[in-house]
Amino acid sequence: MKPELDGAKFKAFASDCKDIIKAAEAGGVKLVSGDGETGKPKITDNEVVFNGYEDEAHETFYVERSGGTSYSSDDSGRVFHFCKTACKPYDAAVCACLISLKHHFGEDVKISSDGDEGDWEEGKQLYRDVTGREVTDALDREDD
Repeated sequence: MKPELDGAKFKAFASDCKDIIKAAEAGGVKLVSGDGETGKPKITDNEVVFNGYEDEAHETFYVERSGGTSYSSDDSGRVFHFCKTACKPYDAAVCACLISLKHHFGEDVKISSDGDEGDWEEGKQLYRDVTGREVTDALDREDD
């Protein structure tokens, strides 16, 4: 079964992402549509989609409220999605949006990273600056 995230919570998450993206762009990071070349980030009540621009792009950040085709399943049937940024400038916006996702959905989502907690510092700061909320630990640990 595909995930179905709560609509009101997703709307609040999308609003945070809109503010995060605006702040990242004000700080000099150009963010565009998922293709990394054209348009603007797409933020609706049902999806959040963006990438860095041209050489600063890597994989698309894409979260949708009701599953769809962007998710894969692991051996246990749990659905997941990932976004590798190669530590490019849009990484902080990705991290900040993931922190917001965790804030709004709590145990309904699991956030993990190939990096360590220190790699999230810019994203945590961006999140704090935009939302005024504190971040204790953005990542779910395998041993939790």
